[in-house]
Amino acid sequence: HCRVPQGCKENPSLAQWVGKQRCLYDNLQEGKPIPLSTERVERLDSIGFEWIGVLDNDTWMQRLEELKEYKEQTGDVAVNMSERPVLCRWIQKQRQQYKQMKEGNRPSSLTTERLKALEDIGLLNDTWMQRL
Repeated sequence: HCRVPQGCKENPSLAQWVGKQRCLYDNLQEGKPIPLSTERVERLDSIGFEWIGVLDNDTWMQRLEELKEYKEQTGDVAVNMSERPVLCRWIQKQRQQYKQMKEGNRPSSLTTERLKALEDIGLLNDTWMQRL
């Protein structure tokens, strides 16, 4: 497979290169001029390159557990950026991926299992979702 997670510990230089390709592709999708040729996109597509970066499952589950603990302590999932910046950015990313999935105009890294876990904890059911 061609799924290289962000921060891949087994091959950090490959993870860095893959991250750069994904960033360039995102910019291309937004219409920005970038040094990523159509030929390179096609070649990467032909080997099943995954344009959406995916946290490895252990890291993703760790963040989910942090969010569960936070909700147990506070009663909600409204994480403050100044108190828990890593968790807050993870939450933002999950919501962004959910929005992309709903709009259907860009691929999303949310699997069915991850979506269910986020719904179960209430992350996709709070007042933020009313803004979609």
